[in-house]
Amino acid sequence: MPLHTRWSPDEIPAVARPSWQVLLEEQHGIVSNRQLRAYGHSVADLTANLAAGRWQRVLPRIYATFTGELSRPARLHAALRYGGSHAALSHHSAAEEWGILPIVDRPVEITVPYTSSAISHAPLVVVHRSRALHYTTLETNPPRTRATDTILDLAVAQPTGGQATMLVVDLVSRSSVPLQSMLDCFQARPPFRFRSAIRRGLELVGNGLMSALEVEY
Repeated sequence: MPLHTRWSPDEIPAVARPSWQVLLEEQHGIVSNRQLRAYGHSVADLTANLAAGRWQRVLPRIYATFTGELSRPARLHAALRYGGSHAALSHHSAAEEWGILPIVDRPVEITVPYTSSAISHAPLVVVHRSRALHYTTLETNPPRTRATDTILDLAVAQPTGGQATMLVVDLVSRSSVPLQSMLDCFQARPPFRFRSAIRRGLELVGNGLMSALEVEY
């Protein structure tokens, strides 16, 4: 396709045009190279749109079909499309989706299977790996780790055991996640890192502590 020719959705086969628009709406204008090929886009189509500034490359093999800054939903979908079909929002990003943490401007965190080739790309995406992803992910839209597993992941990622304990107390006590659900998750997937500190945090919540400040006291 010549670079001076303006691409149009009319280039897509008529039977596929309705689902193309649905795809763009669901993914907030984000598409993967694989999805582009599935809708009949050629390399020339992609090159023309990028060269003309109508589209932009967001991550390897991931594109935004618009210009300008990406919205938060667009960044979430870009990270997930990059991570592959089994990727899920995790850590801070999952906590924000669950309402456990406030939404702030930070890289999107996803977890992928160990066999995935995805790697972190600052400043957009941080990639984690898990062998238990199949058991910790819910098929929400967008997919994310369960609230209980999200809290455990955040605790394990803390710099010290003491901070892991305080995070568990803080997040469990002020969220809607039941303590028993946290205990069940901890038993089913006991973390290797900070296991005792996380158990201590859950015990403190069970004893009535409601904040990290109370833990320090």
